[in-house]
Amino acid sequence: MKEIIGLRIVIAVIICLVTITGLGYGQESDKPYKGEIRFRYGYFGVDKDDGRFREDQWQTDNSTGGLDWLHLESIGPDENGYEWVFEGRALYDYDYRMSLLLKKEDSHYLKLDFSGLRRYFDGSNEYWDPTQFGLDTSFAEKSDGGFFTDRRNYNIEFGLTPLEGPEVILGWHRLERDGKEVLLRGSQAKGPLAGGKPRFRGIPAITNMKGITDTFYAEVAQTFAEKYNFRIRQEFEQYRDEQLIVYPRYNNDGSVDQWRTLEDDPGYTNWRTMLMFDSFLDDQTYVTANYMYNYLNNNSSRNMIRPSVGGSTATTPFTNSKVGNSRRTNVGAFGYRKANFMKENLSLSAGLRVEDSKTSSQSIGLSSSGGGTLREAWSKLDEVRLAGMLRLVYKGIERTTLSFDADLEQRFLDWSESVDTRSMEINGEGAVDIFDRRADIDYTDQIYTFKAVRRHSRALKSTVKFRIKDLKRSYTDRFDNDLSFYPGYLGSYRRRGNDVTLKTDWRMNGTATSTLMYQFIQESIDTELGGKTQNLEIHRGLASLSFSPAQNMFLVGTFMLENYNLDTPGNGTAGTDNAASSKPFDYVGNSYSILLDGTYAFNENTSCTVGLQHTESMGEGDGDNANDSAYDKVGLMLKHKVAKNQTIGAGYQFINFNNHNGNSFDDYEAHGAIFTYTYTF
Repeated sequence: MKEIIGLRIVIAVIICLVTITGLGYGQESDKPYKGEIRFRYGYFGVDKDDGRFREDQWQTDNSTGGLDWLHLESIGPDENGYEWVFEGRALYDYDYRMSLLLKKEDSHYLKLDFSGLRRYFDGSNEYWDPTQFGLDTSFAEKSDGGFFTDRRNYNIEFGLTPLEGPEVILGWHRLERDGKEVLLRGSQAKGPLAGGKPRFRGIPAITNMKGITDTFYAEVAQTFAEKYNFRIRQEFEQYRDEQLIVYPRYNNDGSVDQWRTLEDDPGYTNWRTMLMFDSFLDDQTYVTANYMYNYLNNNSSRNMIRPSVGGSTATTPFTNSKVGNSRRTNVGAFGYRKANFMKENLSLSAGLRVEDSKTSSQSIGLSSSGGGTLREAWSKLDEVRLAGMLRLVYKGIERTTLSFDADLEQRFLDWSESVDTRSMEINGEGAVDIFDRRADIDYTDQIYTFKAVRRHSRALKSTVKFRIKDLKRSYTDRFDNDLSFYPGYLGSYRRRGNDVTLKTDWRMNGTATSTLMYQFIQESIDTELGGKTQNLEIHRGLASLSFSPAQNMFLVGTFMLENYNLDTPGNGTAGTDNAASSKPFDYVGNSYSILLDGTYAFNENTSCTVGLQHTESMGEGDGDNANDSAYDKVGLMLKHKVAKNQTIGAGYQFINFNNHNGNSFDDYEAHGAIFTYTYTF
C-alpha cells in the first residue's frame, strides 16, 4: 500500500499511452469512433492518523492514479449494423470500472460490466478509554496497516431484441468481497466490577472475510396489442463466505488473558420468480401488476475458540453452532395512475402491496454453561404485510402545484421461540427448558405529506412541505416464561413526529440565483415500559448563492447549519440495568458547513477551479467523544489546453480533520498534488 508507484500504476500508464498512440492514427474525418481519455496521478502525504484519512476519503495515501476516465463509442452503426460503447476507469488502488455495450438494433445486444471499489478502515475506528479497564493508553489505537475490503462486481448479460416476438435476457452477476474490516464489538459485564470499572466494554476487532455471491437470471418479455407488456424473470442466487474474527477480552483487573476466535461460515441459496405487467390503457391511465415468489434457505455455522482458563495457552471449543432456516415469501403489488382524475388538472396515483411470508429456523450448538452443554433452539415467524400508497397532485391553480401523499403500512407477526439444553454426558436425556416465548406483534405505520409549490413570478418560487409520522407497535404476549429478556420486557411503543420544510428559490438577475431553506424535525418515542424515552428536535438551515461577478468567473457559496437535540429520559428501577436517569444517552450539538466553489477563465485556453469547505461540529453529550470536531478541505486545479483536443491539469489539495475530544484521536492533516492529461478524439 505504501509503494511510491505500484505495478498497477505502471500498467495503467502503459495502457493509457498505448491507447493515445493508437488513436493518433485515427484522426481522419471518417473515423468510425469518438471518445475521450483522461489520465490522473496523485500523491497524498498524511500526518498523524493515516487510517482515518483512508476511511474518510475512500482512497489510500501516498501514490494513487492511473486511468481516470476512458470513453469510446461508435459513430453510427457499422456495415453489419453494430454499435458499441466502451467506458473504463483504473485508479490505483481503490477504483476500477469497465463497461461494454455491443448492440444491433432490433436484433440482440451484449453487456459486460466490471467494477472494483476498495473501502478502507481505520484501525481504531471508535474512541474508547482503556485506562478505565486498567490498560495503558496504547490499547486505544490499533495499527492502521492493511485494513480494507474490496468489493468486485462482474456482470454478463445477453439479450435478444427482435422487432417482433418476445425479448429474451440471460445473465450472470457475481459479487465478491474480501479483506479485513474493523468492527466495534461490545460486551456487557453482569454484576459489579472490581474497582468500579464500567459495565459496558467496547472492543475493537478485526474481521478477515472472503465472500462470493453468484446470481443467474433469465427474463422473457412480450408485448401484446402494442400496449400490454408482460415480463417473467427467474433468478437463482447463492452466497458463501468465510469470516475469521480474533479479539481480546479484557478482565476487570486490566489484564488481557483471554482471546476470542470466531470462525464463521455463512451461506444461503435464494430462488426468485417474478411476474410483471404494465400498460398504458389510454393516454391518461397507467396500470401495473406484479407478483414475486421467493424461497430463501440459509445454512450457517460458527465456531468459537477460547483459552481453557484465564492466562492459559491451551484452547478449547467454546461454542460450535449451526443454524438452518428457510423463508418462503409471496408478494403481490398493484399500481394505478390516472391523469385528470374526476376533474381536470387533478392526477391520482395509488398502489397496494401484499406480502405473506413464513420463516422457520433451528440451531444447535454448545453453550458456555456446564463446560459444554448442548443447546438447541427453534423459532417460527409468520408475517403478513399490507402497504398502501396514495398520491394526489392538483395543478388547477395558476402557477401553483399542490400534492398530498399517504404512505400506510400494517404488519402482523406471529412469533414463537423456544430453547432447551441437554447434558452431553446423558446423550440428550432430561431436557431443561430455558425459555419459551410466543407473541403477536402488530405494526401500524402512517406517514402523511402535504406539499405546495408556488411560482410567484419567473424569478421567484416558494415551496412548503409538511409531514406527519405515526409509527406504532403493539406487543401482545401469548406466553413468556421469562419477561426479563428481549423482546418481552420492551412491551409496546409508539413513535410520532412531524417535520416542516420551507424553501425559496430566487433568480435575482441574469447572473445570480439564491436558495433559502429551513427545516424543523420533531420525533418522540413513548414506551409501555418507561413512558417517554426519547424526544428529538432538529433545526436545519441552508443558504446558497450562485453568481458571476465577471464574464469569466462563476462562484457558488453555500452555508448550512444544524441544531440537534436528543433527550433520552429513563424511568426504570434503581439498581437495575434500566435504572432511572435524566439523560443516559442525551446529545446536544450544533454543526455548520461553509462551502465555496468557483471557476475563473484566464483566457480561452487556461482556467482555474477552486473549492473550499469548512465543517464544524460542536457536540455536548455523555462520554469522552461528543462529536466535537472540525473538518477543512481546500482544492485548487489549473487546466490548460495545449492543443485543440489535449488538456493538461495540475492541482493541490489540503485536508485537515481535528477531533477536539479524545486527545487528538483521529486527527490528520493531508497535502496532495494532482496531475491530469485529457485527450479527446
